[in-house]
Amino acid sequence: MTPMNAGRREGFEKDLEIAEASYRERLHAALRSHAADGWGLFGVNEHTGYVSENATALLELGETIANLRQRLGFTEPFALHEAFLRYRRDGKGANAPGETKLAQLFLREHFGES
Repeated sequence: MTPMNAGRREGFEKDLEIAEASYRERLHAALRSHAADGWGLFGVNEHTGYVSENATALLELGETIANLRQRLGFTEPFALHEAFLRYRRDGKGANAPGETKLAQLFLREHFGES
């Protein structure tokens, strides 16, 4: 891989900063909404075919962030998106908490809200 010029790198870094800030804001808003009453964010009921618009947008934005991080040579993933993916993966099954509880737990663990 050839090194990118400084101007191009600065552009990617700015894009990454904006994308990660947007992700945080969108995730926080989605979690607050789903913590009150909602489903489709964590895919607990994906068997119904319903996935919330928030989940779709977050998954797409997370992919964009991963691509930007890769272009910039970052080896570590965006931690907040990785946590979201982990909740989507681990929040399924007969004994898993519902989406409202998952949203409340995520808010507490990653945003310091009770």
